[in-house]
Amino acid sequence: MRLARLIGRRLIGVLLGAVVISGCTVRPTGHGSVAGTLPSALCPKAELDAGSLVDCVSADVSTFWTNRLHRPINEPLFVDPRPAAVPRACRPFLSFGTAFFCTNNSTVYLTHKAVTRDQKTFGIFLPWALATIVSHEIGHVVQQAVQQPGFDSRSDAVSRKLEQQADCLSGVWAYAKVKAGQLDAAGFRLTERRELEAVSSLPTPGDLSGYNEVRTHGTVAERVAALSKGLASGDPASCDLAKPLGS
Repeated sequence: MRLARLIGRRLIGVLLGAVVISGCTVRPTGHGSVAGTLPSALCPKAELDAGSLVDCVSADVSTFWTNRLHRPINEPLFVDPRPAAVPRACRPFLSFGTAFFCTNNSTVYLTHKAVTRDQKTFGIFLPWALATIVSHEIGHVVQQAVQQPGFDSRSDAVSRKLEQQADCLSGVWAYAKVKAGQLDAAGFRLTERRELEAVSSLPTPGDLSGYNEVRTHGTVAERVAALSKGLASGDPASCDLAKPLGS
């Protein structure tokens, strides 16, 4: 879940990592059980098939923002992309094994490593794990659509602001799913925290030398707080989202 800028490139890469937590299945409450809605309620027809879950969640998030912004939010999302199919400027982010949004072609990519990590780590909570990734990435699609100030900036400070805004927008979508009885707020928040803790500990690939997760994104606590703000309000205004042109 990152917003990275390559010098000399008009590129935003967003890496929201799948978590690796001691090889065990995450239990999103302190006592090993989930109070309220189970993960299977989010996309029941998809069950635990990762591809079907990604399709279901991305369609849901895109429809949500299309309705909220009154303009199409439907950029493509590809799982396990071939390197040759990814624009050269964005290709280095494949090696990090997470997910990213490439502004060169306005496309979201979710790597095979990210999916398999989530499958192994989260078990029955896979729907929530993939939802944290997809809803964040589409948050960046929303930022591009409304021409969010600073979207093309290479400043680390601006990057942190935009990444946390995307976390907040993820929470806004999640608020609607909680109200619809398809998501558990506490479970979703804890899943997000575990995702962020893990991606912060991933080694930086050589072709992304110089990248620092906290410097460009903020601390785990700051990002969870941003998600919680959207999750509590359900209002994109709480995330300081710019209004779409012509609205």
